[in-house]
Amino acid sequence: MEQFEEEGIKKVRVQVVFSPKETINRYMYIFEHLKINVQQLIPRPAGLWAAYERLVENPKSDLLINISYDFTQIIYLKQGNLSYIRNLGVGARNLEFTIHDNSGTLPLETMVTSVNSPVPENKQESILRKRLLEKIKDLKTKQNPVLHTFFSEFLRSIAYIQGMDRNNYVDRVLLTGYGIYKESLLPYLKNRLNIPIFVIYPKLDERPLREQLKFGEFFTTFGTLVQKHEGFNLLPEQFKERIRFKKLGRWLFFIMFLTGLIAGYLSFVQYQIYQQQAAVVMQKEKEYLALNPYEQAYKNLLVLIGNAKKENENLKSIVEKRAPVIEMMRLLSNLTPKQIRLNAFVFRKIQSESKMVNQEEAKKLPKYGVTIEGEIVGDFVNGDVILINFINSLNNLKFFKKIHLDHKERDPQNNKINFGLTMEF
Repeated sequence: MEQFEEEGIKKVRVQVVFSPKETINRYMYIFEHLKINVQQLIPRPAGLWAAYERLVENPKSDLLINISYDFTQIIYLKQGNLSYIRNLGVGARNLEFTIHDNSGTLPLETMVTSVNSPVPENKQESILRKRLLEKIKDLKTKQNPVLHTFFSEFLRSIAYIQGMDRNNYVDRVLLTGYGIYKESLLPYLKNRLNIPIFVIYPKLDERPLREQLKFGEFFTTFGTLVQKHEGFNLLPEQFKERIRFKKLGRWLFFIMFLTGLIAGYLSFVQYQIYQQQAAVVMQKEKEYLALNPYEQAYKNLLVLIGNAKKENENLKSIVEKRAPVIEMMRLLSNLTPKQIRLNAFVFRKIQSESKMVNQEEAKKLPKYGVTIEGEIVGDFVNGDVILINFINSLNNLKFFKKIHLDHKERDPQNNKINFGLTMEF
């Protein structure tokens, strides 16, 4: 916390804070499920010390007593330096339980008796007042043991502090916390203790004392907000890393947004420049056409001539590239003898359903099929020989991969032979 010199010896002041890991994990579990981003997890002593430093201008050897709801924390601050901490199991809750019952009213049997008792009205009021006084006396009797316990533990803490070092002494007692505005506590301590007792609270708008005392409940919260020592932050490293990544993500998002904004602006500026330059070019072209119209007409004619040449080349390529059906018709017209007359011609493309892995094997398969229907006329006797010679001539070409005679019928009445032939290539 600081470096100082005492009796010629240089010393370093270190404050060591311990907190159960299970407690911290339980807090972080709650915050995570509530989607709350935790920046700091400050222990209560650090918050109390920070609030003391901010609100007390002239620190002395002070005993700071923070009376919370469940327990009381006693802190000894020697010249502003935290030297001793002790927790007591007595808090404002114990005092409340001894003063008030759960309902906050008189017991039910007392109320019933006071209402149903067959006594005159004026005597009923006196009996009720007597019972109320007895109840208040009984409450005070119950309250005293709690105050006595608190006071005895308080004196034990002072004795222990003064016993640690003969130079330790308590100049004043400073009270804060939830329990400082509970009845009987502050007067009880002032009457029993011979040490100046003060209540720490922020002076807000000169409010009444009773209202200002309520701010003691937020004393630790105030100190947690103003404390400046990062070493008191008990937030686990994994959660700190998450916070850093979230901050880094926000910065990256901001940088990306800014980059996109700048890129969009530069693109818009560049587009505007391009539009201006394009307008200038169009204006110059218009001026040029107005000054030299013949050259532009010549360029347009050259474009038309080029398009005509391209179309001519496309037409030539279509004419020169003969389709397989045309080639087949030319072949049959050259090889068919005059005794054979073709009556029907069917050309089809063969769709192979088999999936061939080897492309060489796929080339051996036929792609097209031709079926012809014809008749042999003029020589009924030698018709079979003519048909066989025709099939052999087609087979000798080594062009067709398969030749199959579909049918052959003789027609004596008309003196002719009908046949069907299928060829694949």
